[in-house]
Amino acid sequence: WPRHWRVDGVYVNCDLTAPDGCNPDDPPSAVLRNAWTWPENMLLVGETYPMLTRATGNPAFLEAAVRHVLGAHRWLFDPPTGLYWHVGRPTGPDKRSAPWGRGDTHFLWGLRAVLDQMPDAHPRRADLCRMLQLNLEGLLRVQDRFGLWHNVLDADPADSRPCSSATSQVLRL
Repeated sequence: WPRHWRVDGVYVNCDLTAPDGCNPDDPPSAVLRNAWTWPENMLLVGETYPMLTRATGNPAFLEAAVRHVLGAHRWLFDPPTGLYWHVGRPTGPDKRSAPWGRGDTHFLWGLRAVLDQMPDAHPRRADLCRMLQLNLEGLLRVQDRFGLWHNVLDADPADSRPCSSATSQVLRL
């Protein structure tokens, strides 16, 4: 992960790594023109980096996770719905994608992992708790009458199947 391109702390285009000798925080214009992230990155960054801080005692890993969480939230979160979209760009959610059930839960699991390792007095803790609250409120609005969430969260139930993965991940939070 340290060699993946970053834009303002957000890990982008995760199938592309910065070549040796390049600064991952200074991506070339071709990467910047198509910078994107998705909620799956949050699961990986959110669980791995705080664990590395705990294992090494180096707070830089946790701070990298916090930067990613804050930035990825801006890129992926849709305030009117309270949901994370499957593709986020620096300008916000890419509305050509969709709020994807497993994607939202990947984001939530990564966010929970960061909060679990974050000291109570951390200056950004309240911001992360607010993100969690907003997304959980959004998820409650799209829960179906059987208590399940669907693959595409905001789709008509006839157009999107119930998603046992997303439902179980929300319940395990």
